[in-house]
Amino acid sequence: MDKSEFQGLIQMGEGRSLEFKRSTPWADREFKAKIAKSILAFSNVRDGGRIVVGIEQKADGGFHPAGMKIEHLDTWSYDDVASYVSEFADPFVEFSLENIDIDSKTFLLITISEFRELPVICKKDGNSRLRKGAIYTRTYRMPESAEVPSQTELREILDIATEKRIRLFHGMVFRVGLTTPIGQSDSDRFNKQLGEF
Repeated sequence: MDKSEFQGLIQMGEGRSLEFKRSTPWADREFKAKIAKSILAFSNVRDGGRIVVGIEQKADGGFHPAGMKIEHLDTWSYDDVASYVSEFADPFVEFSLENIDIDSKTFLLITISEFRELPVICKKDGNSRLRKGAIYTRTYRMPESAEVPSQTELREILDIATEKRIRLFHGMVFRVGLTTPIGQSDSDRFNKQLGEF
């Protein structure tokens, strides 16, 4: 991500697809549980989301891009984060870590993909109210990571999973060379329309 893209992201502010966290070392148990919970939540949102570490919340509720302290940044590695998140995520979660340098400050950008095929469920209890069997998402009511709070968020997760299963089914049908009895093919409809002229 380039500098202007990142600055636009910061100006956008927290929301359903973006969360800010202050500079904290990875060894902080409560903090890394919050990161894991957010990663699980973003994976259950259409198009996933992002976490920016190095943003401090001001007393007035606004945000200040302070950057990460070097001694904190040095404690973060993809392998450590992936190992920790995999203890809670079932199935796995796809994400990346990227250092962004702007105006002599460094930020850590965590980009989380939406689930590949099935919604991600928390597979064990942990800090920060991580609960075995819970499905986390980003809520519509406010920018937070929480257990699915209403039918609106649940419906979105189910719709995403259904769309993925339909695409998978159509891909399998195509690969094995079967034709489906449902409707006409695009070329048949096109040829029929041409014949009507």
